[in-house]
Amino acid sequence: MTQPTQIAQPHNVSNVQRGEAARFSRMPPVELIRGILSAEGNHRIQVCATGAAIDVISDLLRLPGASSKVTGGKVPYHQSQVAELMGYAPERSVSEETAVGLAQSAYLTAQKSSTLSGEIASGEAPEIIGLGITGAVATSRERRGLDHVWIAVRTLAGVKTGHFVFDKGTHEEVRAAQNDLAGILALNALAAEVNAPQDTMSLFGKVKVERGALSEQGLVLAAHTRAPLVCDEPVLVTPDGEVGTLASLRPEEVLVYPGSFRSFHCGHDFAALNAARVSGKQVVFEISAVNADKAPIGAQEISRRVDQFYGRHPVIVTPDCPLFLDKSRAYPKGIGFVVGYDTAERLLDPRFYKDEAQLAESLATFRDRGNTFYVLGRASNGVFKTILDLPGYTDNRDLFRQLMGQLDISATALAIGTR
Repeated sequence: MTQPTQIAQPHNVSNVQRGEAARFSRMPPVELIRGILSAEGNHRIQVCATGAAIDVISDLLRLPGASSKVTGGKVPYHQSQVAELMGYAPERSVSEETAVGLAQSAYLTAQKSSTLSGEIASGEAPEIIGLGITGAVATSRERRGLDHVWIAVRTLAGVKTGHFVFDKGTHEEVRAAQNDLAGILALNALAAEVNAPQDTMSLFGKVKVERGALSEQGLVLAAHTRAPLVCDEPVLVTPDGEVGTLASLRPEEVLVYPGSFRSFHCGHDFAALNAARVSGKQVVFEISAVNADKAPIGAQEISRRVDQFYGRHPVIVTPDCPLFLDKSRAYPKGIGFVVGYDTAERLLDPRFYKDEAQLAESLATFRDRGNTFYVLGRASNGVFKTILDLPGYTDNRDLFRQLMGQLDISATALAIGTR
């Protein structure tokens, strides 16, 4: 009788090694992923994950058609890389703040990709989704803290977050299982965002929900909102959401970037990072409740706009500081401002003043207060304009510094109103 053929096993692979390979093999939730990638709508998804659920990135890219939805992913595992992506070092690596900061970075990266590819300018702006994940899962030693994961989603509508806790453990199998659970949570959060079918059955009895909601119908992250921000004096809102005074504002350390910021986007972020590199200073955004050429902003709307910067940049809120002359007098001497080319042009244009005397007075005040304006150039009719194109620049060059590069983005094309 013919003997069945035996498949030779490599002599250098032990049973222990085969067991380890089996231990770390996993079956990704294919149907959940397929639902996300085939969901109706024009979506662009970017993922940034640290500490847990790293496989979400490869899972999303596993099936055909991923490029139509997914722009990319980043894994900043070391704390310094997390700080680099967020723009600052958070107090805790596994926290809502860090998850939101990573989601912000992912959102802005995907938005920038859509801008550079021409999608934004085409008038068919995609729905940008930034997914941020930070977790602490079982390791080889006993840790004091939780085994848990924070998940954040950043979209045009704002930020949603969820916090999920696992049973503690120290074995490799436990770590692998917790990573799988974190990944399923994150994928369900994405599915909810693109209106795809969810699959939460494998989570019951294995995950404790601290923020958000979990049911057979699906996973729901909680919207991040703040109470209406009412201020009679200027306040500083730090990236972690704390509200304080301007006592720590030092001209040698910061630049102020004023604007209405109805919709904070990658163009604003690009300008801030550009200015920080050129000046060596931190950029602080500023929103005034009263603007020179726009209606006053209510407390609820100010809170919404401020919340856009959570996990990314500090923001100053002023009750009544509409003009740069007002800002110059309100801030300490020597403060610098980040402005676009159009704003810099208006600062030197007599048409925006009562008369020539008022223009001269304003420029004299800027000099006396030691103000410097860092200007981001812009393209106009195929020509890139810089401070050299400003009317009256020759006589006022001491007030201006040029920022390099540009990232023009149409807020109208994004369907988010004015910049």
